[in-house]
Amino acid sequence: MIFSKLFLKVYFQYSSIIYSCLKQISDHLKCEHVCITLSNRIIVSSTGWSRLTQAEQYVLTLLIALNDYSNDILPTVRDMPVYLDSIDRSHNYRLLSIRLLGQIYVSILCSTTPKMSEFESVVDRYCHLQTEHIQNLNSLLYPRSFHDNIVFDHNIQALLYINRQTHFCVSTLEPIKSNISLSKTIKKHRYGLLKQFYMEIVRMNTEQLLLFDNIKNEVKMNEMYMINDEDDQIEHKCYFLREQDYFELYVLFDVNIPTIAMRGIAKKTLLILRKNL
Repeated sequence: MIFSKLFLKVYFQYSSIIYSCLKQISDHLKCEHVCITLSNRIIVSSTGWSRLTQAEQYVLTLLIALNDYSNDILPTVRDMPVYLDSIDRSHNYRLLSIRLLGQIYVSILCSTTPKMSEFESVVDRYCHLQTEHIQNLNSLLYPRSFHDNIVFDHNIQALLYINRQTHFCVSTLEPIKSNISLSKTIKKHRYGLLKQFYMEIVRMNTEQLLLFDNIKNEVKMNEMYMINDEDDQIEHKCYFLREQDYFELYVLFDVNIPTIAMRGIAKKTLLILRKNL
């Protein structure tokens, strides 16, 4: 991804301010594991958080953003029990998260202390004066998950792109640029369908690996489409595409797209994403 010098200057300026908030929260609470995320991306984190394994950090960022599409109203605070291998197993750990604004969260890993009320008070104390900067950072980074020069086919309603070689993952529930944002209900519906399709592909891949465990590289599912219909009425169409073992694309299409056209659009989309991301 190529950024302008002005973009980088502004981004690092805001990040420095956000990191200052994080450091003050960490010092006040004497907490080693503190993180500030936007959507499911880490903006800044403490040294302790960065020492967690990559898999643990990924799962935690998903947990932090978990309720963004599972409820009609975004929660302000959350307190969730978590179990992590890389930190002291003799304690029961909690993941505390507070939404500052939009999809920006402040989160900590802790044991029995602090209480949620104390965490809220500390976050408000150190972040309140920086609200304008936090808002500017939110506008700068979100929801630009993709480059502005990437144009998706109008038949695509949602997609998930994974590069397993670099562990890069990006998705969108609103691929077509518009001045009018989609409703929360529509986004939630698309999220549910895309997640269901992804889990089905994972399940099928797992079954194949177990079935052909002793036959190396003999069987690999690289393409799959799924049409869901009920009472002879098609509800949605999905397409999965894998290339070179590393690059995966999961697409939710509009129901009106001809089934025969899904493969060509999926291949073209994956080519664009591999070239630009």
